[in-house]
Amino acid sequence: MTCDNHAMCRVVGPSFSRYVTHGRLDPVPLDACRHSAAILHFAAGLLSTCADGLPGAVVVDIGRARNADRGDEHWAVVEAT
Repeated sequence: MTCDNHAMCRVVGPSFSRYVTHGRLDPVPLDACRHSAAILHFAAGLLSTCADGLPGAVVVDIGRARNADRGDEHWAVVEAT
């Protein structure tokens, strides 16, 4: 299985997994995702920017977002709890 542009992946501290693809439950380890390096890079940048403002435990859902004006896609925080 691969993680495509319509997948949401969850990074929780040192553990991570894909759980949704195209809105359907599709859990697999993130290392099976072809975008794992990009997702981890995005998560590392996010944590280096705002880790001081986060609680001791946090779940961050990362997914692809599309810029409607330009039509390009980028990684984004979908939800943080």
